[in-house]
Amino acid sequence: MKKYISLILTLLSFTVSSQNKGAITGNVSINLEQPAALKITLNNNQLITYSDANGFYEFKEVPFGTHKITVSGMNIQTTKKTVNIKKEESYSVDFDLTN
Repeated sequence: MKKYISLILTLLSFTVSSQNKGAITGNVSINLEQPAALKITLNNNQLITYSDANGFYEFKEVPFGTHKITVSGMNIQTTKKTVNIKKEESYSVDFDLTN
């Protein structure tokens, strides 16, 4: 009986830990162009991704809470935005930069 209770508690803790996460997606554009390979970081390099050829980026499995997104690259000014993840859904954060 103790083995079953232990198994149930383990499964419940795994289920709870996989919840309470959202996603952040967005597009980066400069002077109406959509640059590729700009570095996008979440919470001072905790997570790192790069924009694709269309300027799109994505962070999956982002825990609930307030997060700082930073975009940087050659010949552009580093730009930061803050997003607060409250639900298990995707949040869109776009950047329109000028060089």
